[in-house]
Amino acid sequence: MNHFNILVVDDEEDLCDILLFNLEDAGYMVETANSAEEVL
Repeated sequence: MNHFNILVVDDEEDLCDILLFNLEDAGYMVETANSAEEVL
């Protein structure tokens, strides 16, 4: 089991959704954001 948290930041929401699905399926904890402002 992975114990890493991953933050995916991209302005293309579809890409974030694909990465979220694949990384969570691999056992990672994932958060997404669609802009730098959202991250801050």
